[in-house]
Amino acid sequence: MEGDFCYNFDPRANQIRSEFAIDNPDGNCQVKKKSDPIHPCEHTGSCPGSYSDLMPDSPYYTAVTVLRANEVVSAYADGTFRPYSASTRAQVAKIVVLAFRIPLVAGSGQRFSDVPANDQYARYIETAYAHGLISGYADGTFRPANSVTRGQLAKIVVQAAGLKLANPATPSFSDVAAGSAFYRYIETAHAHGLIAGYADGTFRVGVVANMGQVCKVTKPAAFPPE
Repeated sequence: MEGDFCYNFDPRANQIRSEFAIDNPDGNCQVKKKSDPIHPCEHTGSCPGSYSDLMPDSPYYTAVTVLRANEVVSAYADGTFRPYSASTRAQVAKIVVLAFRIPLVAGSGQRFSDVPANDQYARYIETAYAHGLISGYADGTFRPANSVTRGQLAKIVVQAAGLKLANPATPSFSDVAAGSAFYRYIETAHAHGLIAGYADGTFRVGVVANMGQVCKVTKPAAFPPE
């Protein structure tokens, strides 16, 4: 295999290696190989498929890039990703369903009074609901435009990944006590390296998760390193 490919590497990178798999003649397994070190070339401008508001030095760059390559997220019409915009319940439902390759459920009915059957997020919301990843409100609404908090995000991703819930005696974060509704989900996500707290030792469970954070938590859970 030869040819050029475009990727906005971190400016500090001076060598890269690629990994690929080769089928054995007996067809029973694949042999994984790594290339020799490659020196990235200099180029100007953005790579095709990149976002105008997401640079390689962003903490969300790798996660968003991987998810886009796997057709989980896409750009807005103006070429932006808007990583610092607040995530919504509808967006997170779609991202999680696509990232974890959950088959879309059949049906064209309207479960929630505020999510019409022809809504662009309807089948993703229905699928996430069918798998117990999200729920609605007592009044029969889903409130798709409502924001998702950091605690809610941890719970949704841990459930989608099917991770065994941790229950440590000592909390990892000063503001998430044992017995909290999100305690075991946050501790599980933390134990698997999916989430981190702030420098002051808090997690800030009720703070709204932005789109970059949603991708950064979802990517390693859905596409863990081999």
